Amino acid sequence: MRRGAPLLVLLLLWAGSAAGVIVSTGDGTGNTSAPADDFGFLSAGAQAGATAMHLGGGWVITASHVGSGNPTFAGAAYTVVSGSAVQLHNGDGSLADLRIFRVNPIPPLPALPIYPSAPARNAEVVLIGRGRDRGAATSWSGYTGWLYAATQSMRWGTNRVSANDLDTLGTRAFETSFSATNATAWEAQAATGDSGGGVFIKSGGVWYLAGILFAVGPHTGQPSGTALFGNLTYAAQLSAYAAEIGSYVSKTVCNDGLDNDADGFTDLSDPSCLDAGYGSENSACNDGLDNDGDGLVDLADSVCAPGPWYTTESATPSCGLGFEIALLLPPLAWLRGRRFVTGRVRRGPAAR
Repeated sequence: MRRGAPLLVLLLLWAGSAAGVIVSTGDGTGNTSAPADDFGFLSAGAQAGATAMHLGGGWVITASHVGSGNPTFAGAAYTVVSGSAVQLHNGDGSLADLRIFRVNPIPPLPALPIYPSAPARNAEVVLIGRGRDRGAATSWSGYTGWLYAATQSMRWGTNRVSANDLDTLGTRAFETSFSATNATAWEAQAATGDSGGGVFIKSGGVWYLAGILFAVGPHTGQPSGTALFGNLTYAAQLSAYAAEIGSYVSKTVCNDGLDNDADGFTDLSDPSCLDAGYGSENSACNDGLDNDGDGLVDLADSVCAPGPWYTTESATPSCGLGFEIALLLPPLAWLRGRRFVTGRVRRGPAAR
């Protein structure tokens, strides 16, 4: 594994604040919405003044130094599930600058597949983060670039992988270099607030999450609050952590050992969990809300007759089926009720 020793001290000084994206193209204000070939724009969220990525199933990943505060995705706020935060490990057991945690409810976003290997050198990637905007043009010691503005935006840009399999700040990483002469279409450099943002690569027509932004490499003596050509951006190389990530992300809400909806019940002890494979601990028929506005809450609503795990309080009539469904509901409710009660007695102890 290559080591970034010459830049180590500078990275330590910058890592807490570094690593939206500073884009050199145009006036730098673009790329604040998904492109036509969307890599997963809405899966990037805001967290604690920085960025986080929704992996899928309510699991979120960010740089560990960002922490695990409640994130927002697509403007909606989500709550971190107590006890779910885990700092990821390197192969030797040491801690990497990566953290995952679960949120409730689960954001309505697709899962992000993780790129299975180190991104190849010169491979083009997309960077996204909610970092500082591009400010006024500047130059220092022969290097040109921009000052950071005071504002932040979620923004994406492009670059190429300049090195991979690095050991940077104790984290397996790859890097990109901010270039003026060999620039990509939307040449980008990470800035303050981009930590926890994603780096995407496309392969075989599929977009993969390949890295998580966590640090930058400035020139020696470079003034803070500047992005200059020749700067480096570092991303945690997720292929090195995919197995550990998968061990958590593969767990369903009703089989993860967590009280996801903070109601005092975990997994199969929660009435919302029909079985260990169920995907919600706060179903519509067990959330204490009148979801369909008919004045009836949870099991008091006839639509919830199958059980507290039922996912909707809203009746959905179908042409020609209303009468038949009405006739079937009482026996179905009785059968489902018996399954729910007897299943709980049989499976509960075994699941422990």
